[in-house]
Amino acid sequence: MEEQAFAMILQAQVCLDQSELVLSNGVEAALNYARRGWHVFPCAPDKSPLTPDGFYNATTNAAVIRGWHWPLVGLRLGERSGLSGLDIDVREGGVNGYASLTALGLKPEASLMDLSPTLGGRHLYFRFLPGNNFDIAPGLQFKNNGYFVIPPGEGRSWLSFSDPSPAPEWLRVLIGVRALSGRQGVQGGAVLSLPLGPGLGGGDWKPIGQTRNVRSRTALIVRWLERTLPRTNAPHTSKERRGNPP
Repeated sequence: MEEQAFAMILQAQVCLDQSELVLSNGVEAALNYARRGWHVFPCAPDKSPLTPDGFYNATTNAAVIRGWHWPLVGLRLGERSGLSGLDIDVREGGVNGYASLTALGLKPEASLMDLSPTLGGRHLYFRFLPGNNFDIAPGLQFKNNGYFVIPPGEGRSWLSFSDPSPAPEWLRVLIGVRALSGRQGVQGGAVLSLPLGPGLGGGDWKPIGQTRNVRSRTALIVRWLERTLPRTNAPHTSKERRGNPP
């Protein structure tokens, strides 16, 4: 698969100063992340939490971290850690988040980014951006409060590792449109996803392709998004005005 080969090449080109980021074992990785204010907790090899209340027990307390066993590090996303995530998923014989990004004329890039453990998917991390979790397109998911990921630990490296940058403009606009749509009484309370045409999930939609700048791409995304919103003339309830979560 072309996207997997591309991901493997990027992984081989990782430029990371290991003297600054110690990933020799789980506890050292967890302590390093905690020093950055990221709330962490231990997970089993199958990614299930090893703490009684899962990610709710995530902490930055070094003494607590040293007392836990760390097969894998779990990183709590959202406001507590100051991180929002974009999950690019690849499933054998199924969805391909890279194809969805290509259809939107976007690239899988961020200043803080890693490869997911399976099939060459990718996690992109941004400064925390208020917003509910939602599926953007097939294989693309915005993850925030209520989610955790498995960041690099022993045996895994970052594709890029620096301070998280703000979320890209197209993502901020989509989140804003979803919130606005919920207040305006969209059925279901929010935009669920972008339809990406017969090859990527059905619907009468053509790929945006490359445009000159992010603002142009964002305008096109929002235009197609607005066409798909099922409007309703029913009176708004107070719950609808606040915007229902998906």
